[in-house]
Amino acid sequence: MLRALRTTGPVVAGLMVVVLLLEPPALRPADRIPTLHVFTSRAPRGLSTAEVAGALSVTGPVQPIPLEAVGASGHRAGTIYTPFIRVATAGLAARRRGRTLSAIEVPEWMRAPVVYVAFPPLPGVDPSTLEVAVVPEGAPTCCRTPQPTLVRPLWVGGEDTLLEFGAEPSATATGLVAAFPLQVLAEAVDFVAFYRVENDGPPRSVEARGRVPGDLRAGWRD
Repeated sequence: MLRALRTTGPVVAGLMVVVLLLEPPALRPADRIPTLHVFTSRAPRGLSTAEVAGALSVTGPVQPIPLEAVGASGHRAGTIYTPFIRVATAGLAARRRGRTLSAIEVPEWMRAPVVYVAFPPLPGVDPSTLEVAVVPEGAPTCCRTPQPTLVRPLWVGGEDTLLEFGAEPSATATGLVAAFPLQVLAEAVDFVAFYRVENDGPPRSVEARGRVPGDLRAGWRD
């Protein structure tokens, strides 16, 4: 099921344009501007055959892009896997197994215009119970229900979604992975995995919150 969603995710993202224009998320009007910009701008294509070949030619180490930590939570912010990083990582993993991956062997889901955001685990919390939101920079995740989000994830999974293209996250580095349309990297937003605490004083959110680095926003189409 999850593999099917990865394949059809880009198509679903395109269909969401109509849904969001007719019924935007429950945000303040000013907060809807980034959402409409993301989904009404021209949707990017996946990596071309030449770009896939370029990614497969990478011989040095390939690392995911770290999200910038926000706030004083003390938690790591998370990491980003773009299409180029996924394909380059898969190529290196194939070399470690003694073979060379060709461009024609790279599946559509790996080269698709989708970004994977890997959130770190929050201490003592089952990752499957966390909520995920994309909010304007600095916007709170406490305490509206349902939590407003500029972009809904195409799917949410676990560490196995990274292992499928050869990534080697440490055993304690990844709590959950959420996929979003690549366009979201062009926006001034925070990616947040969180849970609510309501039985110990005033309601609050416990978060792993990260921000897209400014230089990545400038070159988000990669």
